[in-house]
Amino acid sequence: EDQGTGYAVRVSSVPARAGETLLLVAESTGGESFTQAVALNTSGTAEYLLPRNRLPEGTSRLTLLRSDHTPLAERIVFRNPEKALDLRLSAAQKDFSPREEVVLSLNQTPGGPAVTADLSISVKKLDDIQRPSEENIRSYFYLRKDLTGEIENPDAYFSGHPGADLDNLLLTHGWRRFKKPDSTSEGRYHRIRIRFTDKTSNQAITGREAMLSIPSKSPLLYTAVTDTGGVATFWVRNLYGTQNLAASLTSGEPSHAELIRFQAESTPPALPDIRRISQESYNEYAINVQVENIYSGKNRTSYLLPSSLDSIPFFGKAEVRYRLDDYTRFVIMEEVMREYVKEVNVRKSRGNFHFRTLDAPRGVHFQGDPLILLDGVPVSTADRIMAYDPLKVEYIDVVTSRFFLGQKRYEGIVSYRTYKGLLEDYTLDPAFSVFTYEGLQHEREFYSPDIPGKAAVPDNRTVLYWNPRVVLKGDEGARITFPTSDLPGEYEVDIQGIDSQGTPGSTRLRFTVKQEE
Repeated sequence: EDQGTGYAVRVSSVPARAGETLLLVAESTGGESFTQAVALNTSGTAEYLLPRNRLPEGTSRLTLLRSDHTPLAERIVFRNPEKALDLRLSAAQKDFSPREEVVLSLNQTPGGPAVTADLSISVKKLDDIQRPSEENIRSYFYLRKDLTGEIENPDAYFSGHPGADLDNLLLTHGWRRFKKPDSTSEGRYHRIRIRFTDKTSNQAITGREAMLSIPSKSPLLYTAVTDTGGVATFWVRNLYGTQNLAASLTSGEPSHAELIRFQAESTPPALPDIRRISQESYNEYAINVQVENIYSGKNRTSYLLPSSLDSIPFFGKAEVRYRLDDYTRFVIMEEVMREYVKEVNVRKSRGNFHFRTLDAPRGVHFQGDPLILLDGVPVSTADRIMAYDPLKVEYIDVVTSRFFLGQKRYEGIVSYRTYKGLLEDYTLDPAFSVFTYEGLQHEREFYSPDIPGKAAVPDNRTVLYWNPRVVLKGDEGARITFPTSDLPGEYEVDIQGIDSQGTPGSTRLRFTVKQEE
């Protein structure tokens, strides 16, 4: 019960629990939590005033546990947020013609705090397929994230004192199935798991170091130790698009490797009720898709390069780089290494090649083997790289110092990079297993015609504008422009975002495109 300064938590139990001390745990999705001991009296009841400032704004879960952490009861409480990100959106007119430019003005409501807001903007045509959404980032952030099922008019719970209506809503979601936290969540990194087993006995190979390489122009190499189940877990950053992964045990011994596919537990997206979609809308969308594919298909498949991509290899910047196109090209790798790469001493013993990298600080050559890489994949012996076609190599990088990778120490690094970065015409060592991995999707660049009203091709776009990041700085406003398409109807501008203080907010505006007579 909300008593203004706090929430009165009343506990009632069977007489057999009288005098027992229970644990009251309050936690939110954002990670805030605290635990309070609650002692039942001789009647098996207890009351505790939960201070309002101990709970974050929005929903929190209150769970009653026994001393052995067995859950007994749970319910959700709601603290109405005291502030919101107030946005003001306006247009010079409400009615537009096809191919006319729309100009919108966006700023924060005067009088509020001058904070920076990060916003997402979309403009879509409203019909029985693309319907207006009742939910916004504020209702999801504060209410919907802890509840399941559909909530009608969620904004109503943020105005005034919803009282019994809100209490009944929270009570219907007050108990859920308890389970261990999902350990498959990835966070900022890709969690790539590979199981190594013995090829003969099929038993898990435990406690052994494994390596994972991602062939590319910027070498990425990771190490991990297999657990009791033979699984090595690699944490990989900035992996975009479909990539090939090469994995093996660091020792180079043969093994069977299996990529454990990640399966996230997620709720299927809510789909529109097909019974409410008219045949006319089906036909219209079918025609629109065909028109867009014919006239602007290429423009709609352009992607933005991720700003987080790092062009520096895992070993950093090499002390020496040889761009082979700057030299007379030899067709034998041994001649390239002996004639040009002075930081690497090439030796041949008992018919086998060996590299000795320069120890630059001391001015002598190391006595051990360096790490040899081709497009980021370790090469087991110098013989294998010496047999490779040097005409396919663009750069040779040399690290002239000791390098520690996982549990192993290497006497320098000699890294070869091909023009394509994809191990062109190179056969991997049999110890490696290769997998295809689907990384992050590239961000698609939204296409919109440049000059409205002057294009000679039809424009059947139902989404007129989309921008996932518009930064609004303090009192500075933003001007948003886009052309309408050939399709008449009602359109909605939907803006959702959050400010630098973590406060969410949204605003919407509708306009009409009228068919020219």
